[in-house]
Amino acid sequence: MNNLMTMKQLEDKIDNATREEWKRLSANHPAVAAVMSEPLLIAGARESLLNDAEAMRALRDAMVAGATAEQFAILMDAFVVRYVRGLFSG
Repeated sequence: MNNLMTMKQLEDKIDNATREEWKRLSANHPAVAAVMSEPLLIAGARESLLNDAEAMRALRDAMVAGATAEQFAILMDAFVVRYVRGLFSG
C-alpha cells in the first residue's frame, strides 16, 4: 500500500470486516461455525486480500480518489464477503 494507510491499518480493516462477516456466518450457518474459527477466517481473509492484486489495486485507487471511511468500509466488506462465499462455492 502507499503512505495513505499503513499495512497495520489495512490489516485492522480486513480484521474488522471479517469479524462482521463471521457474525453473519455463525448466525446463519451454525454448523459451519462449529467447525471453523473466527481467527482462522480472519487469517485466511487477510492472506487472500493482501495477495489479491485486483483487490489491492481497487483499495489503492479508492484511497487515492479520497474515499470516505464509510465508502472504504463498504469496499472492504465486499471483498471479505467475496472471500467467504468463495470458500463455499468450490
